[in-house]
Amino acid sequence: MLGAAGIAAQRADLGGLDHGAWTALRYIYPAADIPILPLAFATRQTPAQQFALGEALAPLRGEGVLVLGSGSMTHNLRRVFAGGMELDTSPPEAPDSAAFRAWFAERSAARDWDALADYRAQAPHAVEMHPTDEHLLPWYVAAGAGGREPVPQRLHDSVTHGVLGMDIYAFGAPAPALAKTLTTA
Repeated sequence: MLGAAGIAAQRADLGGLDHGAWTALRYIYPAADIPILPLAFATRQTPAQQFALGEALAPLRGEGVLVLGSGSMTHNLRRVFAGGMELDTSPPEAPDSAAFRAWFAERSAARDWDALADYRAQAPHAVEMHPTDEHLLPWYVAAGAGGREPVPQRLHDSVTHGVLGMDIYAFGAPAPALAKTLTTA
């Protein structure tokens, strides 16, 4: 599928599940009774390239495959550990984190894929919230796999340490029903 989309891929039979995968999967599938194929992506590629990677994987949805991207909506560990190893998990959200997360939610709801792909230039405080891209790039892979329609659904939003955003989005045709189910549960 990737080759047909013009995306170079290599197979590596090494390693296991990255912490970004197993931390989410242990809650979603606690019995660990489903096959998992971890996909590593090139962190030097742009959000638009990550979206294209997801689009290439989109046909897997028809085969019952879940494409799960795991990262953080905001991820600046220098800010998290600014006070040393004594972490305060309950401070109020920093205004720059709130502004970035709100911009992302608004652009997602508008399906403004061009702005989202250019988030580093357009989103408020983008470089402060993501000194490097790798913890946000999985969002684009999942979004691409879900398709450009319907509207991405923000299923959860929370912040720890005042600046570590842990928002959850769903993409694709099942996303609105999933969001409705979660709001009535």
